[in-house]
Amino acid sequence: KNLHMPPIITSSSSSNNNHHSKRQHGVSGMAVLIVTALLVVLGGGYYYYYDSFLPSTAASSTNGNDRRRPYQDYYDQKASPWIDPDTPRTARTVKTDLEKLPFKNDQDERTLHLVFSDEFNVDGRSLKDGRDPRWTALDKDDRTNNPLHYYSSRAVTTGNGVLNITLDVAPATFHYDQRKEGSTTIPAYNVTKEFRSGMVQSWDKFCFTGGIIEISAKLPGDAGTGGLWPAMWMMGNLARATYLDTTDHMWPFSTNVCNNQTRNSQEINACNDNPGYGLQPNRGRGAPEVDFLEVMFMEHVFPNPLLSASLQVAPGKPTDRPALGKLPNVTWYEPILKHGGSLNLYYWGTYTYDPNATRAYQTDTVSVNFWLNESFYQDQHTYRIEWEPPVEDMKDSPSALSRGGYIKWFIDGQLICAMFGDDLQVVSETEIPSEPMSILLNQALSKDWGFPDAYFKNCPKKCWSCRDPECACALPPHFCQKNVPAHFEIDYVRVYQQRDNPRHTLGCSPPERPTREWI
Repeated sequence: KNLHMPPIITSSSSSNNNHHSKRQHGVSGMAVLIVTALLVVLGGGYYYYYDSFLPSTAASSTNGNDRRRPYQDYYDQKASPWIDPDTPRTARTVKTDLEKLPFKNDQDERTLHLVFSDEFNVDGRSLKDGRDPRWTALDKDDRTNNPLHYYSSRAVTTGNGVLNITLDVAPATFHYDQRKEGSTTIPAYNVTKEFRSGMVQSWDKFCFTGGIIEISAKLPGDAGTGGLWPAMWMMGNLARATYLDTTDHMWPFSTNVCNNQTRNSQEINACNDNPGYGLQPNRGRGAPEVDFLEVMFMEHVFPNPLLSASLQVAPGKPTDRPALGKLPNVTWYEPILKHGGSLNLYYWGTYTYDPNATRAYQTDTVSVNFWLNESFYQDQHTYRIEWEPPVEDMKDSPSALSRGGYIKWFIDGQLICAMFGDDLQVVSETEIPSEPMSILLNQALSKDWGFPDAYFKNCPKKCWSCRDPECACALPPHFCQKNVPAHFEIDYVRVYQQRDNPRHTLGCSPPERPTREWI
């Protein structure tokens, strides 16, 4: 397992750095205020996150009883220290969606309050490992999904009010030591990757369980040119994306059922009376995945770029699975589809390989597609997920079939898909995730995603390079001219939760779902 605990520096002193004056919103007389601040070095500047409670001497009132402070508009005693002061006051609360749906349990109108935000308004932040309290930009090779890229913190910048994740050409070589896979010994080898990109994770820094998360983003590259794989997603904190030893037998499990047929494949399962590491006995755990978007375009195949939003869980349904390209004619999940959302008929999940066959397992994916137009590549658009986790005790559930819960996906405020806990229970005895989730933003490149099949086309040279003209056969048309470099621009990330809702929690290792000792 991988330990990642970046340094945190605390201070009660002020700074004359110009970022500080931007954050105080015109409040004068800071020298006379007593503040508690979290000070984190950010690319030569400092962020101040003011504590939600200051001594009563920090403010005065005409009636002598009002102890509201200059920052009261941004923080009150129930507010989160994760809030970026640049978030507009009009964006401090949201309401749950109440679009008319076929009768489903666990829906009501609620007001949720901002608990986390990042507006990316400070230029030149460094998200390199250990430099930022919220995010880590990876510096490593990627070995997932047949990739052509590696990740570098240099590909991640902030400027002009956005987080910019850039894919470009910057060759690098990575060394891999000899290893064993089952009874096979894989000798040491080197890998050279031409394409550099970025992945930003909040893993083990900021996590949340339940609520609403909204991200504003402009997609990278050219709408009519394939090959790029931008993604915005969440995953349970018990695993860390791209660190394969942490995801094996952890991703994307979301079940609390003791099943003798799958217990060996789920590393933390409900059959275990004494799992250790501070974990509760007989509580199944895992790292389920919820995707805002993954975007693909293939010339002469798709009329427009295609977005996929999905929920991925395990264990999956082992038999009687849907056929590719056809509507399910077997018992399967029944998401509610609205406003242009359509069921993805070409991906139902994957069978994970393991050298020890007793630990291999099936995953299930409920994926909805949505056609995009050029505006998604030219302007900012909003992507929202409403996530209500299940209750802990069945006696408190609004449903007789499951412990409840749901996930809803929205694009520009319109619902495209809704998935409810009852469907998961009926099909696979899985559940709506209740794990603390971290946030991931990245841009990938894979010969399996929007690329022509070099072997099917019988390309004379099976290579993927913008520096070698002989490789053009295996690249999407005009890829190097129109998609390199490609800039994935995130305007903001905001998370909202309902006060006094026990299912809504902040933290990467909450008491209900601890992760710290395991990690």
